[in-house]
Amino acid sequence: MIKFRALTAVGLSLALTACQPATTDATHKTISTSERLTMTPTDSAALEPHLYLEEVLGEEALDKVKGWNARSLERLQKDPLFETLESEALEILNSKDKIPYVSYRAGKVNNFWQDTDSVRGVWRRADLKSYLSDAPDWETVLDFDALSKAEGKNWVYKGNDCLAPDYELCIVNLSDGGKDAVVRREFNSRTKTFVDGGFETLESKGSISWLDADTALVAVDFGAGTLTDSGYPMIAKLWTRGTSMSDAVEIGRGLKTDVGYWPYTSELSDGRREIMVSRSKTFYESETFWLPRDTLTPVKLPLPEQVNLYGEFKNQMLARVKEDFRGFKSGSLISFDWDDFASDGAIDALHLVYAPNERSSLDSVGITKTNVLLGLSENVIGSAHSYDWDGENWTSKALDFPSGGTVSIGATNSKEDVAFISTESFLTPDTLWTYNTATGEKTAAKSLPSWFDASTMVAEQFEVASPDGTKIPYFVVRQAQAKLDGNNPTLLYGYGGFDVSLNPSYSAVRGKLWIERGGVYVLANIR
Repeated sequence: MIKFRALTAVGLSLALTACQPATTDATHKTISTSERLTMTPTDSAALEPHLYLEEVLGEEALDKVKGWNARSLERLQKDPLFETLESEALEILNSKDKIPYVSYRAGKVNNFWQDTDSVRGVWRRADLKSYLSDAPDWETVLDFDALSKAEGKNWVYKGNDCLAPDYELCIVNLSDGGKDAVVRREFNSRTKTFVDGGFETLESKGSISWLDADTALVAVDFGAGTLTDSGYPMIAKLWTRGTSMSDAVEIGRGLKTDVGYWPYTSELSDGRREIMVSRSKTFYESETFWLPRDTLTPVKLPLPEQVNLYGEFKNQMLARVKEDFRGFKSGSLISFDWDDFASDGAIDALHLVYAPNERSSLDSVGITKTNVLLGLSENVIGSAHSYDWDGENWTSKALDFPSGGTVSIGATNSKEDVAFISTESFLTPDTLWTYNTATGEKTAAKSLPSWFDASTMVAEQFEVASPDGTKIPYFVVRQAQAKLDGNNPTLLYGYGGFDVSLNPSYSAVRGKLWIERGGVYVLANIR
């Protein structure tokens, strides 16, 4: 086992200069969960003197953080390396080298781009051949800086939803100043203009989804008593073009204690668009309903409350269960026949697509016209796989992408064969690939530059037993010639929460400022 001198640090720069563990506040006391549940506010304040920091915008909390920042900055600036490190970091962070990630619709790639010339950003598009070239011929669809100037608003773009198959009619989400609440406005991507008298909502948290060219599913703030305690929509409505939203037809509602009530459209591979509603009871638990278009009577999907639905492929609806269900273990990707369910509201047969083991997991899912793509992790190392349905069973094959790092399924479209897949590792920059699921052809579309000399470094994986005996994997990234004597300055990092795991990733700042100078980076995969 390699021994390291671990450093506790707020950030990389602090670790570079401090090179010593942080002290612990003497007033802090660890309390058990049972103790916490029986505590009064007064007890809590006495035992937790730093609870005021929970008030993110509280005056006391902000003053304390400003003081910490000032003290840290003063210490950093006294270090002889500060100016050099700052210059190197700024060169990386201010670089214009970045990958234009895209979605693919009807033969065109769509991208949202921001730089010093387009601060609020621009929605632009190009054909695939042009995108794959060194100098794509971009066509501007909507310039948000120009829109903000014309309307006297501080518009922040929050995405769009365009109606297939021509993707001409779109709903554009605009936030004034970056708030969670947005204005939704109908936009014609062919004429590049907002639709006069089209669908438009007032500023609100919520959603809107196309059912067809003249009908939308909408859940927003409809007025007093229409939001949950969490501030999200509690009511879903069917809204017809040319009518006032106040005349929209209610199709369902949740409870005030729910997180939210979300209507959306599920488009099947044969072109049918089905009305779905997700009732989020908690952050993790939800109920999903199908509303037949002829009756609008909700039919609950007989699935566990901890589940993710990904869409339909060859009439198989894909669902990832996050708890054990009907013989399938938590984390499994399963499927069921949509028409079978729609006939009587029951799921007679479930089919296994993918099942994890103790060291593997499903990371990402993408549905294309010809295959389902899965990004999988085996002992925190990523890989991509292609799946197909033969009418009775799922078949799969591994795809040939760089190994030893992270592989993520990016943008896919159920009407197209072209998919986008990203790869990276500790020592290899991000690369975006196009992959044709019909032909198997892959192309390295875009990649980031290398900012440090990775040829002198190694990335290794080890395991250590936790107190309960669980084997925890961790990565060590270092100079290959470093003496493994326990005296190397080491930055140890780990995170676990919200079902998020940290996988191998390329960090130009970390590599250039830390590892290239002899520092060791350790990533503990604790989730």
